[in-house]
Amino acid sequence: MRPRIAITALAGVICFSSWLQFELLTTMKAVNSQLSELRGTRRGTQPPVKPMLDVRTLGPIDLKGDPVMGDQKAAVAMVEYSDFECPFCARFANDTWPTLEQEYVSTGKIRVFFKHQPLPIHRNARRAAEYAICSAGQGKFWEMHDKLFQAPRLLDESSLQSNARAIGLNSKSLERCLAEEAAEKVRMDQASAEAVGATGTPAFFIGRLMPGPTLKAVRRVSGAVSVDQFRAAINQVLAQSADGLK
Repeated sequence: MRPRIAITALAGVICFSSWLQFELLTTMKAVNSQLSELRGTRRGTQPPVKPMLDVRTLGPIDLKGDPVMGDQKAAVAMVEYSDFECPFCARFANDTWPTLEQEYVSTGKIRVFFKHQPLPIHRNARRAAEYAICSAGQGKFWEMHDKLFQAPRLLDESSLQSNARAIGLNSKSLERCLAEEAAEKVRMDQASAEAVGATGTPAFFIGRLMPGPTLKAVRRVSGAVSVDQFRAAINQVLAQSADGLK
């Protein structure tokens, strides 16, 4: 009886050991997967894009009151939904936007509008958006835009106040705007983002400018993609504009 009991006990130990090894391997695979995702984020690798709405089914995007850059005569426009604490948004602003501004905005080919989509995972993004909105009220949105994206990790209240002083904002007007106006504009932009399925940032919609102004979007670009990918999308819309973007 004793040898049989010993064999049974040994079998139990072996079984438990195999189960424990399997659990450890499974856990290690999950940990390695998460580490790889984090490394990718640090390197700036964009996570997989989730399924999105067909841009052709979207209604006109209201652009009234949004910060804008470009020639008023341009028939084509791009609207960006962005988050000042988003690393991919900062990459676009610092690496890609200057080229697009030079090639398409300064040459009068397109107008570019900006909407706020501060994500809940970014603690300071909403407050940064409010400061940018109030900067727009004093005609200095793009100055604040550049300041915020140059240091997306420095968005605490003290840093935001420092940026406001650096670009010469009137402090009393800023305080009044932050208290009374900015939060509502953020909510309006986020409602717009939800309506077009811009749940991640940055998200871009390119199309024809309509009265309002509004945008009839025909192309969508998601994430901090290459300059060439933006060129391809913008050039396609520009080529179609003479035919009414059918």
